[in-house]
Amino acid sequence: MYYSKRIREKLARLGIDGDVLLKSESEIERDKEIPGTFTREVMKGGVPL
Repeated sequence: MYYSKRIREKLARLGIDGDVLLKSESEIERDKEIPGTFTREVMKGGVPL
């Protein structure tokens, strides 16, 4: 949580409001097709950085 909080705070200072999801590539691959997971919803409409 530490890194996502710091990133979210820096984005907020730039006027960018949003959630930050930090996951490994293997976690994303595992979860992106599972119905009901937050990762799946994020992959539909989120912006990867």
